[in-house]
Amino acid sequence: MQTQWLQEYVEIRGARFFYTRTAPGSGKPVIVLAHGCSDNGLNWAPLVPHFAADYDFVLPDARAHGHSPRLNPGELTDPGRDLAEIIQALGLEK
Repeated sequence: MQTQWLQEYVEIRGARFFYTRTAPGSGKPVIVLAHGCSDNGLNWAPLVPHFAADYDFVLPDARAHGHSPRLNPGELTDPGRDLAEIIQALGLEK
């Protein structure tokens, strides 16, 4: 991972989701990469340097993964809704 990458939390419906962002404020087009089961956002870190000159990547940790919130017993999740709300909370339009 590059040391200049931003690592922060964004709050969605009372839960704090962790994400890594490679070039905030750069004006580059943003690509949001969602990871698979049992991974986290940094799973994409080896790929990012190949395209970092042209894109700003957002690599969120899904609910119950990485540094994002754990599930409560019996709690249902909607990963698509979480991802859409992370994008909205970060103000990403394209």
